[in-house]
Amino acid sequence: MRYGRSVGAIGISSLVGVRYNESFLPHWTEFANALQECKYMLKCLPKDAGTSFHIYDAELPHFVLDLLFNALESTPFKHFSLTKNNLGRDGIKSALNYMQNNLVLKAFCLNENSIDHNEDVSKLCDIIKGHPSVEEIQLAGCFGDDMDGHDILFSIMTAGVNKLKKIHFNSNSISTGGSTFLSDFLATNPPLDTLSVFENELDDNDAISIASALNLNTNLQFLDLDENLMTDLGRKALHKAEFDDKSLTSAADSNHTCAILNYE
Repeated sequence: MRYGRSVGAIGISSLVGVRYNESFLPHWTEFANALQECKYMLKCLPKDAGTSFHIYDAELPHFVLDLLFNALESTPFKHFSLTKNNLGRDGIKSALNYMQNNLVLKAFCLNENSIDHNEDVSKLCDIIKGHPSVEEIQLAGCFGDDMDGHDILFSIMTAGVNKLKKIHFNSNSISTGGSTFLSDFLATNPPLDTLSVFENELDDNDAISIASALNLNTNLQFLDLDENLMTDLGRKALHKAEFDDKSLTSAADSNHTCAILNYE
């Protein structure tokens, strides 16, 4: 495991993935105790400092999570990330409670932690809707076959329509089934500047409707559609949205704001 700390940033990362072992408990206890002292450091930082907390690829059983979240209650980081931690239902609920109670939180990440209950999705959306500062959500690989990735993304986008700037929703089996909600949403030109839906099940029809929506969108700057079900037909539509070389007028009217990543 690797422990990293810079001004305003605290994190633990594993390069190979670490399963919990009872011999780790004293170290987690020491880490949680030290974490409680961070509140004094955070108070000394400039108001615009990008404080962050992350734990990557280290299993966190419920008793370790209790230690950490008790310490985090008085430590309001602006960026909070738990990735690939086998959190379980209790861990998801604790993370959502931290999100709800941390009124300075800007970015919230639970990548590769399974969310298996619709009640937790509903609570997440309620929190997003009422939160005063959150603007980035990362939920890559959180929803399995028993959860409807399409409906969940729709709910999150609707809840954060006037506030979310970045949504990362990779690897969640999104299939629109002919629905145009994604393109309709983008066509309203919301404040969203980053949308990553890498490795889902979007097809050519989705690509064509998204390309059309980009003609009406001036805020989106980054769109990742790689590893979906698009063929050359969909890719050509997206390329045309970025640069339509049919004429000088069509070239000028193309979307010059959004970079579509890796769709070829």
